[in-house]
Amino acid sequence: MLNYFKRKTKSINQKRLEIKEAFFKSSHHNWISEDRYVKRAFVFLLENLTEEAVNFLYPNKQEAFFIKGNGRLGTALGTKKNTHLILVYPDLIKMLTSGAPLMGVAVLAHELGHIVKGHSFKIIDPLKAQCEADEFAYEMGLGNELQEVLMDQNPNIETRTRIARLTSLILSKRQ
Repeated sequence: MLNYFKRKTKSINQKRLEIKEAFFKSSHHNWISEDRYVKRAFVFLLENLTEEAVNFLYPNKQEAFFIKGNGRLGTALGTKKNTHLILVYPDLIKMLTSGAPLMGVAVLAHELGHIVKGHSFKIIDPLKAQCEADEFAYEMGLGNELQEVLMDQNPNIETRTRIARLTSLILSKRQ
C-alpha cells in the first residue's frame, strides 16, 4: 500500500518536472530565463504546482504562457480552450526580483488559478472568481504571501472580503 502512494507522489513530481522543462523550452518564456531572480520565482511556482494544476497542464492538455505586459501586477486571459496567457506587469516583476519574491509568486499562482479554474470560459461573479483564484494560491502554500499583497491594495469591499476569506483559510489550517 505504501508503494502505491510513493508511486503516485513520484508520478506527480515527474509530471511537474516535465511541465517545468517544457515551460522553459518555450520561446515565449525566454524573458524569464534572462533574469535569474525571475527564473527562480517561476521555478518555485512550477515545482509547487498543486495536483489539480498538474493534471490541468499535463501532458500539454492546456498551455499557459507568461508574457510581459503593461499594467499593475498581472492578468489572466483565456484565448482558446487550451491556450492561456498570463500578462506579467512591471510591478509584479519588481516583486519577483525583490527580497520577498514569494509575494510575487503568490500573485502568479493567483493568476494561474484563474486559468485552472476556467474563469475565462464561464460566467462567474467577479468576486467569486477572485476568491477561487486566491484559494488556489492558498492551496499552493502561498496564502500568507497573497494576503500581504492584498493588504497593500486599495482597501475596498472586494479586497477586504478577499483578505477575510484568506484569513479564514489560514486560521482554519492552524487549528
